[in-house]
Amino acid sequence: LQFKNELDDNTSTNLQLIKNFYRTNPSVKIHHKQKKKKVDINNKNVENEVIEKYKQYEYIVDPSLSEYEVLVRYINDNKGYEFITVDELTKILSEM
Repeated sequence: LQFKNELDDNTSTNLQLIKNFYRTNPSVKIHHKQKKKKVDINNKNVENEVIEKYKQYEYIVDPSLSEYEVLVRYINDNKGYEFITVDELTKILSEM
């Protein structure tokens, strides 16, 4: 038996089951050829982009900010300008 695919959790489990089943049969050999994973040169760039994205939203878990401040900042960040203030938000919510 010969396997040429990359191992994921399911394939790895299936391969182990097959190996265990044919372990005592000397006429069966199992050969698994793993593909080498390509290393992306831009992987560091992607990693830096992810880190920057997390830094951009660090305020969401900042305990010094109120829920209203976090929401207003999130809205304004996504709009790209000051769309609403905390005072305006509390006024809108109090009218509901």
